[in-house]
Amino acid sequence: MKRVRLISVMAVAVCLSLSAYGQGNSTPNYSEELMYEGSNNFNEGLGSLKSMGMWFYIDKDGKVPIDQAYKQVKAFSCGRAAVKQDGKWGYIDKEGIVVTDFVYDKAMNFEKDYAAVCQGGRWGLIDKSGRVVVPLQYDRVSMWSDGDVAIVEQDDKYGVFDLAAKTLKFNAYSHNLLSFNEGLASVADSRDLFKRKYGFIDKNGKVVIPFEYDDAKEFTEGLAAVKLGGKWGFIDKKGQQVIACKYESVRDFSNGLASVTQNGKAGLIDKTGKVVVPLQFDELGRPVGGYAYFWRNEKVGIIDIKGRVVVDAIYDALRMSKTGGPTAVKKGSKFGFVDMSGNVVVPIIFDAVQDFSEGFASVKLGNNCGIIDTKGQVLKVK
Repeated sequence: MKRVRLISVMAVAVCLSLSAYGQGNSTPNYSEELMYEGSNNFNEGLGSLKSMGMWFYIDKDGKVPIDQAYKQVKAFSCGRAAVKQDGKWGYIDKEGIVVTDFVYDKAMNFEKDYAAVCQGGRWGLIDKSGRVVVPLQYDRVSMWSDGDVAIVEQDDKYGVFDLAAKTLKFNAYSHNLLSFNEGLASVADSRDLFKRKYGFIDKNGKVVIPFEYDDAKEFTEGLAAVKLGGKWGFIDKKGQQVIACKYESVRDFSNGLASVTQNGKAGLIDKTGKVVVPLQFDELGRPVGGYAYFWRNEKVGIIDIKGRVVVDAIYDALRMSKTGGPTAVKKGSKFGFVDMSGNVVVPIIFDAVQDFSEGFASVKLGNNCGIIDTKGQVLKVK
């Protein structure tokens, strides 16, 4: 496969004297050490930085594994990354080898070995070798599904494309066929907002739970949230109601627990409907790794799944870490990170941050960007 050199990354590094800053500073001088025009988080061992209008990849040791830079880049997934050259998108592997031609107007990250691409306003799917597996003829294509099918949309109709058989199974539903989860997908029987009802279909298009709900979410852990008579509850895959529709709002189950709201207050229930954390919060997020964010008096904090406050509700915004790393918080207009004891581990001084991923996070201070570790130290290019 061909290798295209756009600009020498190491030349950029020399121009910026990246090694000039001290090593091992306990308190970084962020205004000096954050020296890039842009930065993006690590995924599959590589992050990216922008310098002199070009993006390049960096590993966790600060080394530049691909001696090329691009106008735009996306994160690596399934060993591939979308990069932009001369106004078109293509894909490279982790050695910088081009695995598809630069011919796409839009290119999404790989999911489960497939990526959605767009050419001339029409979408399809390619595999990791660049081979087209779903023809570029649809208005929309997504891999938000169990992995063996793709959701396609054409002429205001949604359907399912079988990736193994490379055939369109059906293309009949007019609204809201977004994702299969645990083998089923919620769909609506009409585009009419006032008349439509929701039910569930399998991957062959067979209706397995009738169209009788006002709204419906996807199945998680064997249960799906459904709305009936203005209230939410949960059903199983046989369509049996296991938790009554009595809540004003609900979130999907996670590790056997779901956040529910009744009479304006939120708490946690288990899969039998038993309340395990009293409904006492203004809002409560879906549990992640044994914790959930909560709102009280217009401030946000974190509880554990027993309902104990571990991070006081003193922040204006908060994003729960999905990887177990420090949690991003916002006070006023500034961002930083706290641990699950509420200790500030990265100062709340940044203008923007991305969540920690693989032990690192992208941050921005003023117009300068960079990547830090969980101790707040800036990753240096070597």
